[in-house]
Amino acid sequence: MQFGPDSLVRQAMVNAGNALDGTSFYVEMRPNRSLTVRGRKFWFAAIAGTTFLLAGLATLVGAWLVLPFAGLEIVVLWYAFRLIGRHDGDYEWVQVTGRQFCWTKCECGRYEVLAGNAAWVQVSTISRHGRVEIGLRYQGRTVSVGKMISDQQRALLGRNLVRVLQ
Repeated sequence: MQFGPDSLVRQAMVNAGNALDGTSFYVEMRPNRSLTVRGRKFWFAAIAGTTFLLAGLATLVGAWLVLPFAGLEIVVLWYAFRLIGRHDGDYEWVQVTGRQFCWTKCECGRYEVLAGNAAWVQVSTISRHGRVEIGLRYQGRTVSVGKMISDQQRALLGRNLVRVLQ
């Protein structure tokens, strides 16, 4: 499965000793993070410093009403960076090894797992208005797969899951 050099989807073939038919498939998906934790702190300090400097200068020339709005702007920016930071450790992976499959998702520290016999899992791929949705159904439970990747990557993932699980 090829996703291109800029893809955040990493795939590795798993060398499984217990695979009876030699089938192994592993894909890991993570959200796109172009700004590291250190980078977020730097840019927050730079933006906050600049905003408060300009607000302070405006206050000195008599436009004191600028200062509370500058403070509000920094609070909103801090909250936005905090929300982004809560999802830094998010991931999702699908593994098929022999007759077993396992799907695991971690979002905001909450884990969700669906695992079992690969022969009994069903893959559903739905395309609507250019959007692709993939679902794994096992024992009456359906989970959505691939929310952290693009629609093109999700379509390719769906095709590969159907191929591997049949």
